[in-house]
Amino acid sequence: MSIIFYMISAMDKISKKNTFTAFKNRTFLAVVLTLITSVLMIPAMPTYLPVVQNDAIGIPVLLFPFIWTGLFIYSYMAESVKQVWLVMISLNVIHISCIYFALFSK
Repeated sequence: MSIIFYMISAMDKISKKNTFTAFKNRTFLAVVLTLITSVLMIPAMPTYLPVVQNDAIGIPVLLFPFIWTGLFIYSYMAESVKQVWLVMISLNVIHISCIYFALFSK
């Protein structure tokens, strides 16, 4: 009988534990920053993808839902919120620089 009460109390402790921390921060990352990062990746991808000119825009547009989904899931599943911020900001900086060099390099 005491084993049953012990198991119930252990399950009660487990159920009260949060799945992840900083829910509001992760939700902002998942909704806003994931969309910004995904949208910035589309015009930057033709600069580093080895495709012909006709497919340079089509492939990134077709990859958009997969990129968005991957970043969305990653923003909730990563262990550290700081790591998610670092990855998102670095992806944005890298792709903005790719766009800049593609437009203004002559």
